[in-house]
Amino acid sequence: MLERSTTLSRTQLLYGLCLALAALIGFFLADPMRYSSMAVIGLVVGVLMWPWIVKWHHLLLVASLNSVFVLSFLPGNLPIWALLAAGGFFIVLLNRCVDREVTLFHPGSVGWSLVALAGVVLATAMIRGGFGLKAFGSEAHGGKKYVFILLAIAAYFVLVMRPVPRRRAPLYAGLFFLMGVTQLLSHGLYLAGDKFFWAYNFISSEPAMGQAALDWQVAGDGLFKSTAFADAASGICVWILAVRGMRGVLDLRRPWPFIASLACLAVGMLGGFRSFLLATLLTYVVMFFVEGLHRTRYLVVVVVLLVVGGGLATVFVDRLPTSIQRSLSFLPLKVDPSVRQDAEASLEWRYQMWDLLRREIPQYLVLGKGYAIDPGALQLSYFNSYFGHGIQAEWAILSGEYHNGPLSVLIPFGIWGVLAFGWFLVAGVLRLRRHCRHGDRDLLSVNRALLVIFIVHILFFLFLFGSLYSGLVKLVFLVGLAECLNAPVATAAAAAAEVEDGVPFEEGERL
Repeated sequence: MLERSTTLSRTQLLYGLCLALAALIGFFLADPMRYSSMAVIGLVVGVLMWPWIVKWHHLLLVASLNSVFVLSFLPGNLPIWALLAAGGFFIVLLNRCVDREVTLFHPGSVGWSLVALAGVVLATAMIRGGFGLKAFGSEAHGGKKYVFILLAIAAYFVLVMRPVPRRRAPLYAGLFFLMGVTQLLSHGLYLAGDKFFWAYNFISSEPAMGQAALDWQVAGDGLFKSTAFADAASGICVWILAVRGMRGVLDLRRPWPFIASLACLAVGMLGGFRSFLLATLLTYVVMFFVEGLHRTRYLVVVVVLLVVGGGLATVFVDRLPTSIQRSLSFLPLKVDPSVRQDAEASLEWRYQMWDLLRREIPQYLVLGKGYAIDPGALQLSYFNSYFGHGIQAEWAILSGEYHNGPLSVLIPFGIWGVLAFGWFLVAGVLRLRRHCRHGDRDLLSVNRALLVIFIVHILFFLFLFGSLYSGLVKLVFLVGLAECLNAPVATAAAAAAEVEDGVPFEEGERL
């Protein structure tokens, strides 16, 4: 009887809790303060989903990087990967507090380089007046970039703490590469109109706002540009490389990878960005040499494809859609004059900005400038740019959007940031190459794809376009994903070494 009464009281407790939560959610749904209501509801749902988040946060973190999902009703409008990285790092610290055998990061120079970079970022922020978070009412803005860098570093430690079982490795890799397709959701909502704008509480509005700005800039020119098309096509192209490798793409006996890659190239070029075509072609070239195909008959196949493709582009380029012509405008082809003018104009203001920033390097060589922004000066710079006063890049200089990788490290964080970030780049390349040589042979294509993308990101960052606070996120995820995918192999190798040395190795022991 006592057992039965205990069961009944527990059931009544659960019913009472559910009723209280239902009443609370109903009250806040009726509250006219919309965003505060959404925040409270999100908090309640997050608490209820906490056990599920603890179990699946690792997979969700991998899938979230290239996705378009956000929780915009929370302060700062952070992307979902940042929230998962913060929650995951809290779980890692909690595990460390209750279990001394849990280490905070994988041994190696990658982790230590990120710790050094975090130290430089924190020191610069403190010396230059704090973080300056607009979401919390600070007079100075720009602190969100500090948060992005620190959360990217935290994400690495979260990723490497949990090995991925071999049977789930294709799922992790597929979600990581293919979630870029979700960028089309934001573009679709923008085209659908304001009836669906409520969805921007959970889907990032940045692609839509960027698309609106692009549409305004090219209004009347008939030139279509879309970052969503480029991001989606890029993700599919890289996923095909990760699944089949460059050898599989060029194997015309099984033509579907080749046809799918060509289709993605065509769709991506419809976005109208030269960077998409440059990055994709560079990825193919680096993968071609990493696989050693330049010493095989595939070199002849590539030469034939280049000759045929170059000939067709030369003959028909002026008949292609203007967005594709803009994507090809960096090549010596006869594109539409208005398209070439638009492409060259986008570079002119950057050259002006880089010339001015070059003179500021000695001033911030030892102590970086940081990310603090005066909101009044920034608003005035937008006004000047709109009415043609001063230089067009004034707003970019004040906001720290230098559109140049080395400058985005050197000016905000000085020579110390350059050393720490350079250490991370070298350590990341060496670590990814090690996984290609000694990792699971079934994951060889995935490991090669991660290494190639890492190298291409570095080349783009150094010579074409880059930003530390956004570029670091992608670079860290590439190394972190490789670590957790290859961790079971490393564990097995350590077990074999222990057995050879005559020391027993307990199953489940951490490295």
